[in-house]
Amino acid sequence: MLKSLLTGLFFIYFLAGNAYAEDYNDIFWGMLKKENQEIFLSVATARH
Repeated sequence: MLKSLLTGLFFIYFLAGNAYAEDYNDIFWGMLKKENQEIFLSVATARH
């Protein structure tokens, strides 16, 4: 479930296109603020 969710997220992220790449990059890293990065990485690696 998580793997497909992440795959969908990255699929949408890369489909954003060059025109919106910068904005989506800000949004993407905005979701991964420092306090959330550890949780995100630990969950991603735990379900590897």
